Order: sequence, then structure tokens, then C-alpha cells
Amino acid sequence: MQLTFQLAVEELYNRPYYTATPNILVDERSSQWQEMKDWCETVLRARNSWPDMWSPFRMCWYANRNKFWFRSERDRDFFIKRFTNIPQIVHVV
Repeated sequence: MQLTFQLAVEELYNRPYYTATPNILVDERSSQWQEMKDWCETVLRARNSWPDMWSPFRMCWYANRNKFWFRSERDRDFFIKRFTNIPQIVHVV
């Protein structure tokens, strides 16, 4: 089964986040989940602010409960392109 994601805009800490939820249940201990987290930490880490990069108000991405949360729609779409075969994300309003 090809990995796809359900996309949404949700609030976290009273701020909008662009979410990506895998279409399959990915256990947070699985290698697939860890690969996605590792990619975010490697590619998006520099976009977090030090010294309090894990403050909810400074995080550019967050992952929990089988869902990834991104402050930027562009970062979320970059993540989706990395883990799917979708060449371009089309946003329907």
C-alpha cells in the first residue's frame, strides 16, 4: 500500500498548524515513523529557534498521535513530497 496522508489545518497552542496524518496507523516506535521524524529533525531542525527550540511557540514542526504538525504549509508539502510519489500538491479551496 502506498503511503498517503490526510491533510488539514488545525490549531495547536492557539496557532494554526498544517497537519499530515498517514493513511495507515504508524506506531511511534516503528521504523517508518522514526524515518519521518528523523527527516524532520534533519531537514527542518535549523528552522527551529534556539535556545528554546522545543517551546510550542518556536517549533516549526511537531509529531504526536500518528500525526505531524507543521507551522508552514510549505514545510508540510515538502514533507509530503518526500514520503509519497506525489510530484505536486494541489490545494483546493
